[in-house]
Amino acid sequence: MLLPCYQNPGFARGRFGPASSSIAGNGLSTGLNVRAQPVAASTATRLPGWEDVPTIAETVPGFEFVGWFGVVAPSGTPAEAVQRFARETGSILRDPEVVQRLHDLGTYTVESAQTPEGFADYMRTERMYWEKLLKEIGVEPE
Repeated sequence: MLLPCYQNPGFARGRFGPASSSIAGNGLSTGLNVRAQPVAASTATRLPGWEDVPTIAETVPGFEFVGWFGVVAPSGTPAEAVQRFARETGSILRDPEVVQRLHDLGTYTVESAQTPEGFADYMRTERMYWEKLLKEIGVEPE
């Protein structure tokens, strides 16, 4: 429906943990209480507040790997309800305090996907990317 948010899957506020799609923006607990200096971001561009941390794409052109999440509704949900939810949620996610808190957690909203149509396009693009990659490396559904 709308509003994917990127989570930085390689690091968050100087904490280190194994890379995973379930990484929390405030860092993973490794059980070792280890703090580490991030060496690269897996996003396509440098992240706000982490401008001194290069991206992997600066060394490996085209590289990008981010976790994202969004909100969807069942097929057939009335358009009016979808639009209202999009407006209300968008308003909250644009609040400066919420934006700062999200940034503190290593999470960033995606402007181009802050409408139901934009998010649908984003999900379609992601699906095509992963289908192509999996086909190229020979991964077959089981």
